[in-house]
Amino acid sequence: IKAADLKKTAAQRRISGNLSAYYDLTGYSSNDLEEDNIERLFRSSWEDMKDRPKNKGFTFTLSVPIWDGGANRSDVNAAKIALTQMEYNHINQRITIIRGILSAIDAVNGAYAQLEILKRSGEIARKSYDICLHRFDNGDITARDLADGLSKLTSAQTSFLDAFVAYRVALNDLKMKTMYDFENNRSLVE
Repeated sequence: IKAADLKKTAAQRRISGNLSAYYDLTGYSSNDLEEDNIERLFRSSWEDMKDRPKNKGFTFTLSVPIWDGGANRSDVNAAKIALTQMEYNHINQRITIIRGILSAIDAVNGAYAQLEILKRSGEIARKSYDICLHRFDNGDITARDLADGLSKLTSAQTSFLDAFVAYRVALNDLKMKTMYDFENNRSLVE
């Protein structure tokens, strides 16, 4: 329902008039003419139309509401309520969209923070493995200790990759919800 519909509903209570005009031309051809001779059929119809009285006229309808028992007021109130409800639905949709975008931003920020932590953790695991490798070369630790260091490095790298995938997924979700590419700083909508 639009505001114009509300005005139209309110106007039903007023005096209104409707003026219409008509003009009718009718011509028939006789049944004894051949159907394949179009020119003769047309001439016959034209002559018949000229001979017939013309059907023309005007009509005027006047509507005067005398008593509606409050029906129009009820219709107007119902239209106002429907218009208000539609406005609330639009507001609710905006709030839902804004909440979705804020949630996506939080997910991107959280995934990025996790990615940074795991990046530092990976750097520490890399340095620890390098130390283990150096100690192994010196004969200070066993092959099992070196394998444990490699396992920790592999685990840290796997965790970093998982966090990177989670970050990219969150970033794509934000891109989809906002229709904006933040990496290339451009709108996705023409």
